[in-house]
Amino acid sequence: MMGTASAEDTPGGVGNILQQERRFVMRRATALCAAAGIAASCLAVAAPAQAGYYVIRWDNSGICQIWNEDLRYKPLQWPSDYKVVSKPVPTLSDAMTVQATMRQQRRCTL
Repeated sequence: MMGTASAEDTPGGVGNILQQERRFVMRRATALCAAAGIAASCLAVAAPAQAGYYVIRWDNSGICQIWNEDLRYKPLQWPSDYKVVSKPVPTLSDAMTVQATMRQQRRCTL
């Protein structure tokens, strides 16, 4: 028909569809990263109490994370690097206190 055009036929409609697809992909990627962070946190919580903990800060996001010294592997330094920003503390609750203090001082974003 001559006078009708669908959203796919117009340039704005195609761009709008592509934008919606990008949002969908980014939501999936964000959910995947959140799940990986929660899984890593669970590993740190399940570690024995005598292990030392320290806080690391990721360079690209400013997010601070508690890390356990007993884990075999260091955090993967891709796509960002990290720095250790606290002295080792003996318990997870001490490390959480250090992390909360750093957030209050605006040295960490999360």
